[in-house]
Amino acid sequence: MTFMLDETASRINREDVNRLSPPKIMGSRHNPLPHKDLIDLMEAGLVKNNFKINDLELGLTHDSNRIFGLFDVEAPSSEVMLKKHNSNYEVGFRGSYDQSLASQAVFGRGCFICSNLIISGEEKISRKNTTNNEKDMPFQIDEILKKAYNKMFLEELRVELYKSINLSDAQAHDIVSVSLDLGRADVMDMEEIVQEIDGKPFKVWRPVGDYKTEPKVKRATEMAGANVVSPQMLGKVLGDWHKPRYKEFEGERNVWGLEQAFTQFTKEINLADQFKRTRNLVWLLDRVPFEGKDGMTNTFLELDKVMPKEEYVPEEVHAV
Repeated sequence: MTFMLDETASRINREDVNRLSPPKIMGSRHNPLPHKDLIDLMEAGLVKNNFKINDLELGLTHDSNRIFGLFDVEAPSSEVMLKKHNSNYEVGFRGSYDQSLASQAVFGRGCFICSNLIISGEEKISRKNTTNNEKDMPFQIDEILKKAYNKMFLEELRVELYKSINLSDAQAHDIVSVSLDLGRADVMDMEEIVQEIDGKPFKVWRPVGDYKTEPKVKRATEMAGANVVSPQMLGKVLGDWHKPRYKEFEGERNVWGLEQAFTQFTKEINLADQFKRTRNLVWLLDRVPFEGKDGMTNTFLELDKVMPKEEYVPEEVHAV
């Protein structure tokens, strides 16, 4: 997780928040949540949805008019949730008294929030500081946390399947080659596809013939301008595939092992690009075809649409 403070912000704790003055109302519809109330709402939502809170970092800026924070949380226990892997996620939030920003919260792995109140994550809610703010925010927080649980479970299944799909060196090299050009329509056999999102045209670049049948994920996978790796990173990724730098990845000759080779080097780029590249990497790996023991060719993306999740147990298979 990334929580960044510069010289314009102060690191604070819950006791500091409790001592802050209440907000000044700046108009008939201005209804900012006190910083304490915003934190309490976030915490209450996490507890209600059975998330374990491991840590909370808080920052204050602009003469105490703006607050931002990041919860480190653990996935709820469940008979369905496998919890074989790292189940830690983050919930970030921000709020303001001075009408400059809406209250926002984000969820995911690798959430980012900093002193200038830039905030990013996999899921986001936003509410202006206007009438009924205090009534609406609990419902929105509940909504994002329900989505969060589903996303956590999906991530569990993704890791299990990635580990079950074995790759040859040739297949790994092919995937890395495609990743280099994934966001560059000028160098691949790509076509422009214009779709509608919320009634507005949305331009994406996709491999020819691949994407017209996958409208449900169009929003999350805008590729233009963000290939997974740069040419300078290509040799490093392949080198880490052949000889992993960390012992726990040795012997993982599968999609999950290749993902780790990628992520070792996406960590080295700037944060703005890191989120896009990671998202596009998942887009690519979800589409690695494999042949199951029933002889059917499938992908994670297709399995997720049809499988009864509580009964799903990945089998060891080979990419095709």
